[in-house]
Amino acid sequence: MNHSSPSVDLQAQTIKRYYVFIASPGDVNDERNALRTFLKSYNLNYAEPRGLHFEVIDWESYSSSGIGRPQELINEQILSRYRQHLALVVGIMAQRFGSHSGTHESGTAEEFEWAISRHAESGFPEVKWFFRNIEQPTFDPNDPDGSVAQWKKVRTFRTHIENSKKIYSRSYTSLEEFRTLVENDIGRWLNNTDRPWHKADALPSQPQKPSRAIPHQQESTQESIFKITLTFANPKSRKVQVSASFRNERVTEQIETETTRSRLPPKGRQRDKNVLPPWKLITAGQAHIQGYINGDPAYPHLPNETLMQQIGSALFAVLFPGQVRRLYHAARSEPGRQRLNVVFTSDIDWSADQAWEFVYDPDRETFLALEEMNFTRSLVTAIPAEVILTRPTLRILVVVAQPLGLGALSVDEEADV
Repeated sequence: MNHSSPSVDLQAQTIKRYYVFIASPGDVNDERNALRTFLKSYNLNYAEPRGLHFEVIDWESYSSSGIGRPQELINEQILSRYRQHLALVVGIMAQRFGSHSGTHESGTAEEFEWAISRHAESGFPEVKWFFRNIEQPTFDPNDPDGSVAQWKKVRTFRTHIENSKKIYSRSYTSLEEFRTLVENDIGRWLNNTDRPWHKADALPSQPQKPSRAIPHQQESTQESIFKITLTFANPKSRKVQVSASFRNERVTEQIETETTRSRLPPKGRQRDKNVLPPWKLITAGQAHIQGYINGDPAYPHLPNETLMQQIGSALFAVLFPGQVRRLYHAARSEPGRQRLNVVFTSDIDWSADQAWEFVYDPDRETFLALEEMNFTRSLVTAIPAEVILTRPTLRILVVVAQPLGLGALSVDEEADV
């Protein structure tokens, strides 16, 4: 009897590799790292499931010592070597312009000229330049004149680029604003279906065999993720903003928090005394649920369905304001969509105490966590989560803790669900 397993045609996925070059002096290391972090996350969550990979190349990691002019070695070892697969050159400048390269005012300026020349020949690489707004320049006490000269060269170069109207350029004030610019602009640019990596090989790529195959069904899952993130818009003022992204679109709104919930209504309008502001209703609901769980005699029962809908609607109003709600409804209404995955992430301590799982959509009259969609909390980590490959069987370990003397948990009902 032949007990051999049936043959399986297991094939590795071919990855198309493209390169992104960072051109910058040495005073924008935080921005360089932010761009690397963005591309690492973009590769993991979007590009690699589609057979693409975008790798950062720069003088720090891709050039080596040799005989000749240093910048010329960088040009030969990086720019010329990868020119056939170079999709994007990102320039970043703050206060320094860089040292003279031997032929140009700085190595960064020479890299810029190379990229512009190459783009004129073949249409690639795309060139994008970001300038940090410097409100109060800092000068080296050992070389104040040199610092001033560097700053003047940056201003002259920036004026030249902005006046030319041919090079895409943006300015930013903080590192967080730079991260937002990168995510909005470069992410949208990479996702544009007109780009050659979404078509036949108009721009040659470097084939690469990955170490593991990526299931085909993963693609549709990644496309249907609606991400919501709570962050401090300004840590000093403790103002909070909610950012949402779906496919190629990203929106940001400032939200009302517990510290601002008592503010007066807009001029000309009076607050309905019979309607609790969202945060007061949320706080009261949290106290009711927690009181019942802890056996508080003041709360002998859980909130009824009507009250839970009111609490959920208040949570929805906080988490889905303005443009975030518009993008959410657009994602929900997308034709052909089977399931939407809502992933909620926050690095704000007090947000962890809120029962976001009770969010209720008053327009569709349904709790998000109970409908045909997934509502998941995620964690902010330095390293993106690894994609879990599909397995034949999913095993789940459920642990139940029942403290003595407190409200009984509905273990049997949860197990049935």
